[in-house]
Amino acid sequence: MARPSNANSFETQERIVSAARELLAEDGPEGVSVRRVASRAGLSVGAIRHYFASQEELLVEAGLTKYYDQLDDFRRQFFKQLCSRESATVAVSTAASAAFHFCRSQTTALELRARATTTGRHLGDRREATSRLPFLREFAQKLSPFTERSPEELRFAAQSLIFLIARFGFLEDAALLDLVDSDDPAEAVRRTEAHLRGCALWLLGLDDGEEPHL
Repeated sequence: MARPSNANSFETQERIVSAARELLAEDGPEGVSVRRVASRAGLSVGAIRHYFASQEELLVEAGLTKYYDQLDDFRRQFFKQLCSRESATVAVSTAASAAFHFCRSQTTALELRARATTTGRHLGDRREATSRLPFLREFAQKLSPFTERSPEELRFAAQSLIFLIARFGFLEDAALLDLVDSDDPAEAVRRTEAHLRGCALWLLGLDDGEEPHL
């Protein structure tokens, strides 16, 4: 079906993105072809290409744009809390918990980024470069006065923490249950969350010398 001549551009684009998100959730990145999105949205392939020049561009919009928008909001809220060592400890601990739950709600986007990295596809690279790297620099500069770590050390530590939280956030409930040896999903999440808070403080030099534990 061709795009109607009187179609609202915003509504049509949202229709395309919604169809792509459905396919992404159902079949992963491999299931999001321009032809399948066109069929799901009830549009022609030409109509899809009117809005998205390539499959990669469509994948980024469907799977990563909202993810990066929410991530940027999360980071802005974190920096508002960072004004002393005491507030830094609270802010980092709170942020570790929030980041864990954020990652658990964004497994599709995390999978898309991971697959893009392993296959050499450049999905969201521009947004990644303008989001993650500036955050790491700003984070290290603002946190350094409250620790005995240099900004360079903190950049590495922060990146390690991001990988750690994302990896735990990507685990399914069954894997968390096995990890903490429990049959209560809520308890598994609570204990993993507490462990990540301890890891965050330890990695960033805000832990008073105590190593994290489950």
